[in-house]
Amino acid sequence: MNYRICFAAYLRRLGRSPKTIKKHSYTLAEFRSFCRNRRGRKSMAGLLRSGRVEEYRDYLLEEKKLRPSTVNGRLSSLSVFARFLMEHSLLPFNPLALVERIRENELPARPPALYTQVQALRREVHSDILNLRDRAVVELLYTGLSVGELCSLFWEGQTRTSQPLNITIKSQD
Repeated sequence: MNYRICFAAYLRRLGRSPKTIKKHSYTLAEFRSFCRNRRGRKSMAGLLRSGRVEEYRDYLLEEKKLRPSTVNGRLSSLSVFARFLMEHSLLPFNPLALVERIRENELPARPPALYTQVQALRREVHSDILNLRDRAVVELLYTGLSVGELCSLFWEGQTRTSQPLNITIKSQD
């Protein structure tokens, strides 16, 4: 079955505009290409798994740097295609119902640039073995502490009446 031709005909029967049909076709071709690059040689119905679609969503966000609304549009196109496959008994359920959409104000869990910057900072600080305080600061920030929480910490043996850690964070702006 040539899924592209049948899917386009299905969309025309539903009264979708040529622009919408083109958008859905582009998304299918891009998803197929994404799966081929990751050794996915199955049929389109076999490729539509929630885990694979989540990888595709993350790829669009992190590598292609698309806006959340664009990514959600691509996921919606795949969902329409999954419904088409369900109507033709080629898919038992819509796997995109399990894939969470991206909120407009939500950022990816770990932007790659930020991660690489933190790793570079860790390597630089760890090169100086004697600088224990700076190493501790970097490791604590890496665990998710905010700068305010880190600045309010006390060294072991310090009392609450003592001054907290004297830390200055320089901005690279």
